[in-house]
Amino acid sequence: EEEEAALEELLGLSPLAPGPGAERVAIVHPAVKWGPQKSPLTTAELQIAEAVALVDTLQNWTVLDKIIIPTKNPNKKFVFGKGNFQVLTEKIKKLPHVTAVFLNVERVSSLTKKELEGAWGVKVFDRYTVVLHIFRCNARTKEAKLQIALAEIPLLRSNLKNEVSQRDQQRGGSRYIMGSGETFLETQNRVLKERELKIRNALEKLRRKRALLRTQRRKCEFPMVSVMGYTNCGKTTLIKALTGEAGLQPRDQLFATLDITAHAGYLPSHMAVIYVDTIGFLTDLPHNLVESFSATLEEVAYS
Repeated sequence: EEEEAALEELLGLSPLAPGPGAERVAIVHPAVKWGPQKSPLTTAELQIAEAVALVDTLQNWTVLDKIIIPTKNPNKKFVFGKGNFQVLTEKIKKLPHVTAVFLNVERVSSLTKKELEGAWGVKVFDRYTVVLHIFRCNARTKEAKLQIALAEIPLLRSNLKNEVSQRDQQRGGSRYIMGSGETFLETQNRVLKERELKIRNALEKLRRKRALLRTQRRKCEFPMVSVMGYTNCGKTTLIKALTGEAGLQPRDQLFATLDITAHAGYLPSHMAVIYVDTIGFLTDLPHNLVESFSATLEEVAYS
């Protein structure tokens, strides 16, 4: 019971979750025209269409406008050059009732986020926070929720640095917490490390349990067939068609499946197999998310 209570505490309401209200979103895509940061396998139009699909997945989120702006280096402080940034700012401020901007890059530093929110007067989300929010909305099992909590740790650390920087500016230097001999940053970092360790330990227990189930399946000598592909391409629908399993309920949305599930079925040759449903892929899926879900993804390696 104590273990269950500790787990529930880890899976409590996330401090990073956007509020439950509606968001009217302007999607901004920084199009790199040349150089090493230009993606050779896609176009700006395809990338912004994917960003629209991400926003459309979220309940009560609406796309107000899609804006493609060229940039030489999306990693600079304001992402765009001075002239393009000014044009973009004017466009955003003219949009009726806009509440947020989705900047279609993997990660925006907390400093850049703060500067952009100050310039535009609305919330700013990057791909990491949008995809993480979709995961959060779709998570059903403890394992999925734990993996999301693990993926939030880098964001919490980044936000903490920003908060400490603001405190130092306001107070003229860091302060020790009364009687503890620790600064606010040291205390909060220690709390985050302890949280991360608890999450990793809980995930390791689940990973061992999964390994045991996998060993039992191998003893039955059923071949494993993992169905993999882009998110919302129809993996669950295909498995339902192959197995006839009534309990499978495919949903027409991105990242509807966040857990590996196994389903008994047959190949056209009538050989009995186990079909494994997997998490879908996305272009430039944030690396921290992939790492956080490694316990789930490792199942595919044993197919």
